[in-house]
Amino acid sequence: MTPLKQLLADRAIPTSSWGGLHRLTANTFPPLGHLIERRIWPDGWRHMRSIVPGYLFEQTGEGGWRMKDRGNLVAECLPLREIAKIDKPVTIFATGPSSLDCDWQRLKERFVIAVNGATGVLKKRGIRPDLHVVIDRQFALSGVSHFTDSPDVPLVTTHRAGSVIASLLPGYFAKKPIALIERVNSWYGQPRLADKELRELNERSGSPFHFPDQPDKKCSIGWSDAPQLGVFSGFTVVMSALQVAIYLGAKDIEIIGMDLSAAGRAYDEGDNAQPSGLVNDYAKYILPTFEMMHRALDGRDVEIRNLSPVCPLPAHLFTRQ
Repeated sequence: MTPLKQLLADRAIPTSSWGGLHRLTANTFPPLGHLIERRIWPDGWRHMRSIVPGYLFEQTGEGGWRMKDRGNLVAECLPLREIAKIDKPVTIFATGPSSLDCDWQRLKERFVIAVNGATGVLKKRGIRPDLHVVIDRQFALSGVSHFTDSPDVPLVTTHRAGSVIASLLPGYFAKKPIALIERVNSWYGQPRLADKELRELNERSGSPFHFPDQPDKKCSIGWSDAPQLGVFSGFTVVMSALQVAIYLGAKDIEIIGMDLSAAGRAYDEGDNAQPSGLVNDYAKYILPTFEMMHRALDGRDVEIRNLSPVCPLPAHLFTRQ
């Protein structure tokens, strides 16, 4: 077992008393609650505070998890390697407006990974995706309909987003396949490591993570060859979907609808439209992460095509744009 795997096997799983303190801050007047939170959560543990109060997770082997709400079983979560097997060309379907111009019939011949609200767009065209990837807790809070659009589609999500979905849709995970992934250095039941310590741990573990040259405190920028151990968000869910897809065996990948623009989304958000930070996050997080992807995959037998005609990412980062 590598040092990294050993670290993730030895979790400081929260207790019921921790859950009580968490509920206290959630039900307190916000300014006071934030003050209490800062005292309850030392700096290295604050990535844990957005899990829904009362929800706890127990490991069930390498990569598996058991999700509980106040001691009651909510979901048995599969290891990532068991959520799907990819043995044909992959389409990662995002929700920029350009996605509406795709060849819908052709999609039916491919392994389709829907990200965030893409499930609703695909449902209207009679297409059931093979996998749904959601890592953003905020999307889980606002996009409930996109989960009810895909009740039987396997889901890859995070502990934080998963606890939100379970709390808003009781019983949803009773039969639905689900696998949990985590952001690098925001591991459940582990405090954040200092940058130097994290990089040394990674090197001693065979370097599954590719880091930028400069420290990135929240580990948003990078590439993971082992998403079952952690992913880099890149501030776009497509990046997490790419890391998952390649881990599951994808060799031929196309991305539809990754417009990275302020032009809105391909689905009707009604009165619940959520602001997009894609334009503001592009230069600082998104572009550097795709550059890391390009460096990490250089020379490997993986083809990635970006089919958005308006995406600002440079064409040389992909096999073909």
